[in-house]
Amino acid sequence: SQGTHYAILHLPGYGQGFHDLSAFMNEQTERIDLALCVRGHGISADQFRPGFGIPGIWGYQICNQDSIAYRGVYMDALRAVDFLYSRPEVDHRRIGTIGGSQGGGLALLAAALRPKQVAACAFFDPFPCDIRHQTAIRTIWETELKNYLAYYPNCCTYEDALCIQDLLNIRSFAPQIHCHVHFATGLFDDDCPPHGSFTLYNSIPSSNKQYTVYPHDSHIGESNYTQMLLEWFDKLFTSL
Repeated sequence: SQGTHYAILHLPGYGQGFHDLSAFMNEQTERIDLALCVRGHGISADQFRPGFGIPGIWGYQICNQDSIAYRGVYMDALRAVDFLYSRPEVDHRRIGTIGGSQGGGLALLAAALRPKQVAACAFFDPFPCDIRHQTAIRTIWETELKNYLAYYPNCCTYEDALCIQDLLNIRSFAPQIHCHVHFATGLFDDDCPPHGSFTLYNSIPSSNKQYTVYPHDSHIGESNYTQMLLEWFDKLFTSL
């Protein structure tokens, strides 16, 4: 329809590429949905494709803070917000970001670094969130990082790699988020445990934040948190 509409930027989980568009095509809504394949994901793996094994996106150039993949991935999310903001059909007062896992981390990053453009952020158990804590409590995360270092022999020490991960830690950006926030979490998520995500949530100074707990959900999000969060956007942005 004519006029301006509120817009939601959908950001992908690790390895996801928005191959199934039926959920978007079947929506009966006035909102604008932009599903972004950040570099290395989906149709954006045409030029940059380290895959999701070793080194994968996470481990790509893990010892180089200037060329590590997530530096570019983060910029993809920010430029997507800029694109939405440039469109005449988008209501600039009502732009939101949404995602789970890696997508949740990117949604938060965009809210933190594009504060004048992003009015609301919805996320599910984000990544990367406090890698030092994750590697301390989950052997598989420590093993993965060491496997990436082995792929680039003698590139840097394990501690050096963690220092670079510190720069990517989404939790560090949380104090810059002042928009509306809705955090969803699954208590059986052992990939990105909810207690780690709550440390991030508690660091968000926004006075308009809330959370929803799914007691039986894992990192997969069996209860379809995405639909719940989209309904939250619909209600929020209709009232603004």
